[in-house]
Amino acid sequence: MPEFNRRYILLSVLVSIALIAAAFFALELGRSKAMTYVQDSQRSLERVQLVVEIQSLLARAESGQRDYIFIGDKSYLESYDHTKLGIADYLTKVRSVYGLPANAAIQPLATKLDELAATKLSELDATIALHHQDTQQAIALMRTHAAQRTMDLLQGVAAQMRSREEALLFATNDAWARANKVNRAISTAGVLLNICLILLAGYLVYRDMQRRTTLATDLEEQVKRQTRDLSALSTHLQRISETERSSLARELHDELGGLLVAIKMDLSQLRTKVDLQQPDIKKRWDHVQTLLSSG
Repeated sequence: MPEFNRRYILLSVLVSIALIAAAFFALELGRSKAMTYVQDSQRSLERVQLVVEIQSLLARAESGQRDYIFIGDKSYLESYDHTKLGIADYLTKVRSVYGLPANAAIQPLATKLDELAATKLSELDATIALHHQDTQQAIALMRTHAAQRTMDLLQGVAAQMRSREEALLFATNDAWARANKVNRAISTAGVLLNICLILLAGYLVYRDMQRRTTLATDLEEQVKRQTRDLSALSTHLQRISETERSSLARELHDELGGLLVAIKMDLSQLRTKVDLQQPDIKKRWDHVQTLLSSG
């Protein structure tokens, strides 16, 4: 594989790993922010619930006080006293929750709510005490506008607190929605870029495989071509060798034939000068003639 292809594939892998890590970090950060927004929303809803419970308990206390004064049944007074304890618990929670720095903007309203609730309970207690002295005066006091004014003020403060909490809740939900959009955009971009890098790496690998296949085919063709060339060269050399051998054999045959003819001619001339009647010479002469004839 060419060096630049290796670098590109390695770079694609490293970038993919980096993008996966970045996407994981972004998703984790987004998840953390989303959890923070959810927790903020839950706390805001809990604070609204506290305010609603205080309003509900004050209305119940007022109803219990009225029933006790009009009917005179002490069970209503016991219910009133029990409701007062619940109101005290919820007011303690309100002071604790709105005393945090994060809720400093609404803390003045919470203080006002606490004061008005205490004032309302004092008014209810005073009316019950007056009932023990003069029921008619207590009933007359309950029917005055002054008896309802504190409750109206408390309802107004509670409405402002709920409005503030709802605004915070909407802002938190908007921030959560924006964070989710950003996270989805980052995730989508990361996935698309990873797909592009994977496709690029696959394309480079495919090109390298094609190159290797082409190279293997070329090498195979080259081997076949060299094999054919070597075979042709071997055949040619063998043919030349046979031709040379045949030519050499003919030359040797011709030269040896000429020598034999010359020797025979010399022997013919020598025969007239040699006494072939002697057994030993005759034997040697016949042996030479036999050798010349066989050659």
